[in-house]
Amino acid sequence: MLKKLVTLTIFIFCVHTIHAQAFYRTKTGKKTYTKAALDKRIESLNIATNSKSSTMTATTSYKIINTIKKKDSVIHIIKYEIDAKPSRNERLYKLEHKPFPDFKLRNVNGKKVTEEDLKGKITFINLWFVNCVPCRREMPLLNVLHKKYKDKVDFRSITFDSKEKVTQFLKTTTYTFDHLVNAKSFLKKDLGVQAYPKIIIVDKDGVIHYIGAGIPPTFDKKTKKVQDFTESDLVYLETLLDELLKK
Repeated sequence: MLKKLVTLTIFIFCVHTIHAQAFYRTKTGKKTYTKAALDKRIESLNIATNSKSSTMTATTSYKIINTIKKKDSVIHIIKYEIDAKPSRNERLYKLEHKPFPDFKLRNVNGKKVTEEDLKGKITFINLWFVNCVPCRREMPLLNVLHKKYKDKVDFRSITFDSKEKVTQFLKTTTYTFDHLVNAKSFLKKDLGVQAYPKIIIVDKDGVIHYIGAGIPPTFDKKTKKVQDFTESDLVYLETLLDELLKK
């Protein structure tokens, strides 16, 4: 009798386990997923955000923040977590360690500048445009960098904006670089830029030493947000410049 009771208990437990399916959904979402469907969704999100044309790489995952148990099912409440950072898929990055492309541009004062002006001295180049919020956000720190190295390094910016638009912008915003304007064709066709801002450091021989997606940001792991810039965020760029200056 005891043996039959144990067998029956095990059978009931197994049947309940089989029918107690697990589902997943977000806190505010209405659609639920099985584990297999959720894994497939995560995989498709990662493929979509890591295409060859993407300017960002992102890894999507999830964590369970709550579990609701029902009679015949278990619902896990999940939170998506995205770890995103700039990618190096843009054609621009293929120019690293190669001579800076030939160009003929003019600055806001009408002075002609070519690739020959990049030789003989280290050049720090910022690619930007007036309506680019991330570009404007890092300008105060770029001004700090310029002030520190202006006697040893040339600082230039390149934008597709017109001379008039940049001149108007500079009336209300301090940005101390030498600004090369009307460079839409050069930026798109010759450099292959897709996203802004970008930083390029060119050595004394006119060879591109470094390409990066603006000032390297500091992420707050708890809030998943970019922290406000401080001068400590310039350390990496300062190290690159100091190394080149020693050569």
